[in-house]
Amino acid sequence: MGVVEDKINAMGYSLPEPFKFPKPNRTGCVVVGSIIYASGHGRNMGGPGVKARGKVGRELTVEEGYATARAVALSMLASLKQELGDLDRVKRVIR
Repeated sequence: MGVVEDKINAMGYSLPEPFKFPKPNRTGCVVVGSIIYASGHGRNMGGPGVKARGKVGRELTVEEGYATARAVALSMLASLKQELGDLDRVKRVIR
């Protein structure tokens, strides 16, 4: 386990199993040269307060918005780890 995963665990979180896309032509990440592109990860997430859809302030509370954003980020990190083998290989986020 690398430094990034140690920090995630120290914050009380853990990486979920990487999302399995329904069709074989879709993947969580694609590497092109030295850049890795992550696809959308907003479906089939679980956990307390996590909602599949909605707008904060209308259908979601602020707490549910934070929980959902956290779940998406952890799901994306799990896909990055699956593709790269170690999250410490990520040097910079472009956007």
